[in-house]
Amino acid sequence: MSLARSPLFLVILVCVTAIAPFSMQMFLPALPFIQVDFGVTQDLAILTLTLSLFAIAFGNFMYGPLSDRFGRKPVLLAGLVIFLAGSLLAALAQDISTLIAGRLLQGGGGAAGMVVARAMVRDVYGASQAARAISYLTMAMVFAPMFAPTVGGLLTDAIHWRAVFGFVAVLIMPVLLITWFRLEETSPLTGAAARGMMLAGIRRLSRSARFWGFTISSSLSIAIFFVYVAATPFLAINVLGHSAAEYGMTYLVVAGSYITGTFLGTRLHPWLGEKGLITFGSIGVALVTGGAIVVYLTTPLSIYTLVAPAGLFSLFQGSTIPVGQAGAINVDPRYAGAASGLVGFFQMGCAAVMAQLVADLADGTVWPMAITSVVLAVLAILALPLIWLKSGKADADADAGAAIVEESA
Repeated sequence: MSLARSPLFLVILVCVTAIAPFSMQMFLPALPFIQVDFGVTQDLAILTLTLSLFAIAFGNFMYGPLSDRFGRKPVLLAGLVIFLAGSLLAALAQDISTLIAGRLLQGGGGAAGMVVARAMVRDVYGASQAARAISYLTMAMVFAPMFAPTVGGLLTDAIHWRAVFGFVAVLIMPVLLITWFRLEETSPLTGAAARGMMLAGIRRLSRSARFWGFTISSSLSIAIFFVYVAATPFLAINVLGHSAAEYGMTYLVVAGSYITGTFLGTRLHPWLGEKGLITFGSIGVALVTGGAIVVYLTTPLSIYTLVAPAGLFSLFQGSTIPVGQAGAINVDPRYAGAASGLVGFFQMGCAAVMAQLVADLADGTVWPMAITSVVLAVLAILALPLIWLKSGKADADADAGAAIVEESA
């Protein structure tokens, strides 16, 4: 019996989608312990995060064309094998260079699940019926990494930071086996045409002001979160003296706020639309990051003053990040695949650059994180006029394409 359209089909795709973002953040509470064990500086230790983000960014861009050329299942299997190899290499690493190499393989391999799963859903359900299935994949990408630091903190305190990578390796093995033996190829075998659409989409979207408005605003919003991710483990554990588990637990607050923001965003969307919602969220993030500066100037640093701003700006990011990606993809639905790849590339790439910058500036205080967050929030607001400006020729062409797609739906 065909697995396609069955519940197991979606369960497998949810698992392969979640594995990269889950592993990306599960090891965050272990970062200070990795720094001490290998005797390296904070900016070198944080490369285990930022280079993995770069690998995910490039994977978002490359796996779509590769799966068009070689088929969905072979590319997905190759990515999962690479991810498993990276997890084992990281667990056994005896120096920081080997650990970084393992994290690169984890990010690059895990990105295959994020990209190919969406393509397989479109293959099986078609454009008109894929939205609900893709929503499950999106939830996996959002929710899995939010709870991952809590698990990682508990493992780090109870066993060792290496257990984090061993745990992920054990998790991926049954997923790899089920994918190998049960998942079927779904590609319609139109690789040349699909690659042509991808290249045409990149050319057209790169000339759209609206596309860049949505992409830049959402990318800077994600970067603020990863600036927090790059700084707070060291502040909470090394400076404030909390355990890895205590730090990991703080992500439950961030997760709850983000989920609440996503729920509120869906309720506000009919009234505000994509443009209004991302504007509202971007202003909210700027107000929170600006308010955090006041808090840090007037209040002694504690775990509460670290967590509270993140919880508040995550509330607004719950609407800005999803709507930013959706807005960029909806600029011209004819090139949804190209838009998804480009947005993913810029979001992860921007996050990696800014997280590494904050690690390079780290001085044992909250200020590199706080000031960088405010600057990014202001830049995100400055990008908003691109969304609201009267359409140029590229955006007019996109509007015509969107109308065609809507009529044919």
